[in-house]
Order: sequence, then structure tokens, then C-alpha cells
Amino acid sequence: TYRTYIPILEERFPIAFNRDNPLPLEVGVFEKLIALPDLGMCDDELDCVLQCWTARREYCRSAVLIGWRHDLIGQRVERIGGEDLLTYQNRYSRFIRRGMLQ
Repeated sequence: TYRTYIPILEERFPIAFNRDNPLPLEVGVFEKLIALPDLGMCDDELDCVLQCWTARREYCRSAVLIGWRHDLIGQRVERIGGEDLLTYQNRYSRFIRRGMLQ
């Protein structure tokens, strides 16, 4: 599902969905995306794509290093808060320990 649908988001929102340098996404991005009439995927497919996207090492690295959430066009909207930032730091640390960094 992820490999089928991520190209749609990368093409339509290339700043936010940049494969090498993704921007941490704002809270509520699912609702904004699913409301688009021509998105080309259902709720379950979008949910899967976003879960896979935000679990990637590049995304976790960006969340830790940038510390801000962004909208779909790349504008900062809010800082990443306590528990969410801690989650990204823990995931990023696991990638480091496993030697899975670029």
C-alpha cells in the first residue's frame, strides 16, 4: 500500500513529502489530506501511508533536528511537543544504535 500511494503525496506536496528531507507534519494532516476530493486513496490507505512515512528514519531525524511541524506547503505551524518529540528521539536513537543512518 505504501509503495503504491506515497508517490501521489510526493508529487502533490514535494516540500512536505521530500523523500530525503521530509518535514515533520502538522497535527491533523490526515483530515486535511482525506478531505481532498481527488486524493486517489481511501482512509485506510492514507492512514497506512502516513504511518509508514512518519516511522521512517529520515522523518524521525527531521523531527528531532528541526523540532517544528509543518503544513503541506512547508510552512512552520507549531513546535513538536514533549511526548511526541521524545517518541521521535527514541526512534531516532534506535536507528543510530542499529547503524541505520545515511
